[in-house]
Amino acid sequence: MSENFGNISHYHYVQNKGIPIPANKDQVRWHNDLHEKKYGDIVKFSPEGYFKHPKSIPFSLKTTYPGLLIGAGYSHPKLYDPETEDDQGDYQLGFFFDHTTGLPVIPGSSVKGILKSVFPSDIKNEYDPKKVKEVQEKNELKIKYINKIINDKLNGGVINFEVKPDNLKKIFFERKQVFLDAYLEKVDDNITVIYKKDSGKKDKKGDPILEDDPKIEKHLFAEDYITPHGDDIFKEPNPIRFLKVASEVTFTFQFILKDYMKSDTKKLAVGEADEIIFPADNILIIFKQIILDFGIGAKRNVGYGQFREA
Repeated sequence: MSENFGNISHYHYVQNKGIPIPANKDQVRWHNDLHEKKYGDIVKFSPEGYFKHPKSIPFSLKTTYPGLLIGAGYSHPKLYDPETEDDQGDYQLGFFFDHTTGLPVIPGSSVKGILKSVFPSDIKNEYDPKKVKEVQEKNELKIKYINKIINDKLNGGVINFEVKPDNLKKIFFERKQVFLDAYLEKVDDNITVIYKKDSGKKDKKGDPILEDDPKIEKHLFAEDYITPHGDDIFKEPNPIRFLKVASEVTFTFQFILKDYMKSDTKKLAVGEADEIIFPADNILIIFKQIILDFGIGAKRNVGYGQFREA
C-alpha cells in the first residue's frame, strides 16, 4: 500500500499552541483527495491475508448508499495553514483506521456494541420503578425480535432453553465469545467519474473539442458534507466535509463462537452425555440479521451504515 491513511489522517499533525499544522503538506493534500483515488491505486495487498482469523466463522455484507462512517467521534483537527491563515478543505470529522495497515475497519467492539444493544438489558441494579417498567417493556420487544429471527431464519429452530434476558446474554455474549474486527474484502464498481476526451471535432479556432467520457470505477472512499445551521435556521450554513467508506464495499464480519451446550446450563452427572442446545452457526445467523436490520456506525438515522447481502 502506498500510504497509511490512518497516519496521514490522525498522526501527521502536530499541535503548536493549539493550532493544528500538518507535518507533511504533500501527504495531507494526498489525503484530502482520497475520495478521488481508485481502490487498486491505493491498496496494494490482500486485507484478508492480514485480518482473517483462522478459527473465525465469517459472513460478508456490502455497504449501501450513502456509505459507512466509522469513528466520527475521533478527534481530527481541521487543517489550518498559519502562513496564509486559510482553511485547506480538510476532512473535518474523525474516521477509524486500523493502526498497522491504515485500512478502514469496523472494530470488534463496535460490532459487539450494536449487537448487544438489540438484546434485553440487565435491570438488576435499577431501583426506580418507572425505569424498571420501561426497561422491562423494551426487553419484551427485544425478545420478540430475537424470536422472530429464530422463526424466520432458522425455520423455528429447536430452542431447548427459555428465552429470557439471562439466558440470551449467556448464549450470545458470554462463554468467551470473541468479536473480531470486520475487515475490507473487496470493492465493486461504484463511482462514476467524468473524464474528458477528444470528440474528433474542432472549434472555430481549430482547437479540439472535448466531450464527457464517463467511467465507472472502484473507489474505497467517498466524500460527503453536513451543513449545520446552529440555532439560527436562516443563517447561511458552513458545510463540514467528511470522509466515508463508499457504497458497494464488502466487509467480512468474523467471530469466534462456541456452541451453547447442556454443560453450560448445569453440571453434568457422571456418565451423562453433553449435547448442543444452540449451535454457533445459528448464533452467527442471528448476528448477521441484526446487522442487516440495524446497520452499524454513525449517522444511521439518515441512512449511513446500512448493509445488504454481498
